[in-house]
Amino acid sequence: MDSFLEASLISIIVERFNHDGKNPLSVSVSAVEHQFQTPADADKEIKLASKNLLSLQLTTSAGLKISLIPHFAYNMDKQLMVIDLNPAAFQTLIAVHDQFPDFDTASWRELESRHTQLTDLFLQSQPVDHGELSVTRQQLADQFGVDAMLPSSMITKYVVPKIKSEFVAHQWFPNFKLQATTDDQYKITW
Repeated sequence: MDSFLEASLISIIVERFNHDGKNPLSVSVSAVEHQFQTPADADKEIKLASKNLLSLQLTTSAGLKISLIPHFAYNMDKQLMVIDLNPAAFQTLIAVHDQFPDFDTASWRELESRHTQLTDLFLQSQPVDHGELSVTRQQLADQFGVDAMLPSSMITKYVVPKIKSEFVAHQWFPNFKLQATTDDQYKITW
């Protein structure tokens, strides 16, 4: 998958299936609009996501390959996606929910859409290899795209490890830390 749109749709699928067990699922475009790279190209992005999700294969515990989504319909006029789920994948959807309950939440989808943006902006704004920067919660929201309403515990539990793993993968800023110093103040060190 090459976009966060697919990740958000899978998160919504896991959430909705585990909540009400319906199949097919109807997903409004507004539920994923924060994931569009270019809002003007939303229709094109949905069609690409549809193609990618239709080709997505899951591996069962028995080693069999199964498709998660056999049918994906997009009604541009109604701004609605209708997603059919493969009954053979139901146990996998339940297992994902049980093993990682935060994955199928709106908070996770928000973080997933923001961590790469945060990384890119951080790298662009910090030309030196080592340093320290104090930021407020509002600056994290305004400059780095982290939702200002997220509790500090979620920021340190989910945002920081994602950024750090991205830095480690690229061998950048091995000493990166984002710590809450007060309820509204954070310190970024690298």
